[in-house]
Amino acid sequence: MSFFTKVELQEIENAIAEAELNTSGEVVLFLCKKSKGDIYEYGKKIFNKNKLYETEQRNGVLIVLAHEDHKIAVLGDEGINNLTGQDFWDDVIELIIENFKVGQFKEGLCKGISLIGEKLKEFYPYQKDDVNELKNEILHED
Repeated sequence: MSFFTKVELQEIENAIAEAELNTSGEVVLFLCKKSKGDIYEYGKKIFNKNKLYETEQRNGVLIVLAHEDHKIAVLGDEGINNLTGQDFWDDVIELIIENFKVGQFKEGLCKGISLIGEKLKEFYPYQKDDVNELKNEILHED
């Protein structure tokens, strides 16, 4: 994935790990050049293909970034959506887009990921015996 450097990817993975210190929720980033159709529908396929629903509290979050299409989606699993609704993620998307508009791609994602951790904290606070149920590595299309 050449959109981000290796150093930037590591910094994004670190942001995911740090955000997850606020919550028992799990954050996953999927990077691709182009979305295959509607970004949310594509995100649902990625979510299911990677079994991101396999968390005890169904509190996984997927960020899908199709950088050549300039599209982004944030999807929460049913445990989150049953409590909040899809509009729960609008401010996260807005924050990321604001940074992207000024060329701060890594920073935008890191800030958005941090905000996700803060938002999830309200519903899924971090537990001292918390297990990292989903790897923090960034997924990308083959």
